[in-house]
Amino acid sequence: MATNRRVQRLIFARHGESETNHLNQFSTLPPGAPLSAAGHLQSIELSKQLNGCGIERIFASPLQRAADTAHVIGQALDLPVEYHDDLAEIRVPPLEGEPSSIAMPIMDRVWDQWTRQGQLTATPAPQSERGLDVLARLRSCLDHIYAGEFAGPVLVVGHGGMLQLTVPVLSVNLPDDHGQLNWMRNCQTVETTWDGAALTCVRWGEEPPGAEARSAAPLTPAHTVHGTDDRSASFRPGTGE
Repeated sequence: MATNRRVQRLIFARHGESETNHLNQFSTLPPGAPLSAAGHLQSIELSKQLNGCGIERIFASPLQRAADTAHVIGQALDLPVEYHDDLAEIRVPPLEGEPSSIAMPIMDRVWDQWTRQGQLTATPAPQSERGLDVLARLRSCLDHIYAGEFAGPVLVVGHGGMLQLTVPVLSVNLPDDHGQLNWMRNCQTVETTWDGAALTCVRWGEEPPGAEARSAAPLTPAHTVHGTDDRSASFRPGTGE
């Protein structure tokens, strides 16, 4: 017999441009670089976009770039920010600080294994996280948010690589490689619902993923806050940013 489950509205956002984004450096470990000047402005613009959406709480990765982004938004919306290690970027210690030109071919290979071959136990490098580990982390955070029984939407500020992997894989209406094909720019948002078991994507960036995704009306305007240079490798999936 079917049962109706409570649905929690969630808005995922990638952090603003960081100093390492600007330098095209790969970075996944704490504390990480702060926001660049452009990233700070992007965060202010995102706070304006989110104003009026009725957000009740902000959850964020503790890495500096995400924490800075969440702090700017929290101040603008007069909301508290709760930081969760489970929202940190995919951890790849051997590639820390490497130029994106070196790190990205390695990440591209494991991204393919995770989202197109179903090999979630693969790792990009020794002492690095498996896709399965990253999924478990986000599920743990979502369970924590769901238990809070927030009546309004919740904002989750995280990282491109982590969100581009986990949100599609946990969504009932997205292919697993959706994030690989539709990477998140700095301060771009993805709107979803979470019923305690699975996500449903309402809007990915500027567009809904398809008519079947419109189980709820989008909360935010159709525009997003873009990074300063769309050609940069720091905007590609799996950059660790």
